[in-house]
Amino acid sequence: MSQDTEQLSFRDIPPPRRDAIHRALLTGLLASIASKGEKHEYTGPRGAKLSIHPGSGLFKNQPQWLMAAELVETSRLFARTVAR
Repeated sequence: MSQDTEQLSFRDIPPPRRDAIHRALLTGLLASIASKGEKHEYTGPRGAKLSIHPGSGLFKNQPQWLMAAELVETSRLFARTVAR
């Protein structure tokens, strides 16, 4: 989401402002939050198992909690456009 805000010319927003953006997005994305389980797997609402999409910027640096703006199901359920 940080990259998305940079594309929208929000580059100069100080870190506390970005936190405010994440809190605002969270109110509409409650069904898309997940906590880290074992290895690369996360547990979302109703016990859904998901992984961060390999194309995501957070794939290598996986946070304890995440919020996904997009969930895509292919061979498994992937979280795309992810924020921590």
